[in-house]
Amino acid sequence: MEGTGDFLNGDYSLLKKEHIEVFCRVLNINEEQIERIYENPGRSANNSNVVIVVDDKSYLFRIPGAGTEKFCSREREALAYDLLKDTGLTDKVIYLSVETGVKISKYYENSRIPSGNNQEELKASMETLKKLHKLDIDFPYVDTLFDRMKRYRDFALEVGGGKYYLEGFDSFYQKMLEFEEVVKDFDKELCFTHGDASINNLLITQEHDYPILIDMEFPAIGTRFEDIATFCVDADFRADKILLMTEFYLGRKPTDREAYHVLGLSAVASMMWYSWAAYKSAVEEDNKLFLDFRDDYHSYVTDVYGAAEEIGI
Repeated sequence: MEGTGDFLNGDYSLLKKEHIEVFCRVLNINEEQIERIYENPGRSANNSNVVIVVDDKSYLFRIPGAGTEKFCSREREALAYDLLKDTGLTDKVIYLSVETGVKISKYYENSRIPSGNNQEELKASMETLKKLHKLDIDFPYVDTLFDRMKRYRDFALEVGGGKYYLEGFDSFYQKMLEFEEVVKDFDKELCFTHGDASINNLLITQEHDYPILIDMEFPAIGTRFEDIATFCVDADFRADKILLMTEFYLGRKPTDREAYHVLGLSAVASMMWYSWAAYKSAVEEDNKLFLDFRDDYHSYVTDVYGAAEEIGI
C-alpha cells in the first residue's frame, strides 16, 4: 500500500486510524509522510504485526490480540526491555504502552528465524539463551511454566473453553501436577528467563552476528530449562531434538535426570499452550487456527511426556 490515502479512505483494515495517530505522535511525523503499510510476513498467533515505512526506514507496529492482556503483563514486558536495552540481546523498542500493549520497534529488513534444520543456528540460539540466563538481573517476578499452566487452564474454563479440550487432557493435567512435585527440588538455581523463547522469538538479522530475542511478553525469574522447553515446543521438536538442544545449551550430553526434567517441562509448556488454544478457540469467531494448535499440543504432550516417563529418574 503506497501512501496513506487508501488507508484513510478505509480500503485497508491493517490499522485503525487511532493506531496511525499513535505512530505519528511517537515518531513526530505527519500521516502524509508514511510511505507504505503492509502486514509483517513473520508468524504471530497472539498479536497482529504491521510494518510501517517512513523515509525508507521500517518500523514494526504490534497490536495485541484478543485476550492477550490476560496472559501477559505489559508492565513486566516494558521493565524487561528496559533492563535489557544495553545488552544487545533484544530487538530495539521505540515505544511500548503498558495500557494498550501497542509496541513500536525497529523492523529488521531481511531477517528470519533460525532454521530448525541448521545445527549452527540452533547452537547459536541456545548460546543466546545462555547469555540471557547468565545476566545478573534483579527482576521482581517469579512465574514458572507450572504457574502459567494452571493459570491458563483457569482462563480457558472461565470463557467456556473446557469444551475444546480433547479426551485425555485431564489425565495429562494430573500427570503434570505430579511431575511438578517430583522435580521441585531438581533445579533451584533461578535466573532471568524470556518465558516464551520459541524459535519464532529468536531473530537472525544483518545487524547482529548472533540471534537476538524478540517479543519479551512473558519475562520472569524461572529455571533455564523452561526457556529450552518453550523453544522446543514451538519448533515441534520431539524427544531426540529436545535432548540435542539441551546438549547444545549445556555443552555436554544431559544426565538422565536433566533429560527427564527438560522433556517433562516441554510437556508442561505444551499443556500451557494447549489451554491458551482452548481459550482462543472459545473467544475467537474464526477459531480453526486455534483448534489446529490444540490438536498439535495434544499430540505433542502425548509423545514428549511419554518419552520422559521412559527415562524416569
